[in-house]
Amino acid sequence: MKNLFKNFFVIFLFIFFIFNLWSSSAYAASEFSNAYDVTYDVRENGDTIVTQNVHLTNLTTNYYASEYSLTFGTEKIEEVSAWDGAGLLKVDVKKGTDLTQIHVVFNERVVGQGKTLNWTLRYQSD
Repeated sequence: MKNLFKNFFVIFLFIFFIFNLWSSSAYAASEFSNAYDVTYDVRENGDTIVTQNVHLTNLTTNYYASEYSLTFGTEKIEEVSAWDGAGLLKVDVKKGTDLTQIHVVFNERVVGQGKTLNWTLRYQSD
């Protein structure tokens, strides 16, 4: 009987933990809206320069964005750069198997409801 109770308790904690992870990420996503203007410049050799002009709008009065992360399902992302109105942004690129993660730290903050940060991400993909 003790093992049954222990197993039930462990399963309950696991489900509770997973639910909280899922709901918190969905909650964070509702704090900001994104709009993208994307340009693809395809070179003769097949490489593509992608420029994403991102418009990140704060939907709350209680939060602000100081960084942004993207994940691509390919390792073929190169020459990553980003900038906002204050200049170049700190960009960290990590690669894995069929994966590229880009983490950008903003120079400016999106403080205040309805405020928008315009920034640009550029990279090459083949």
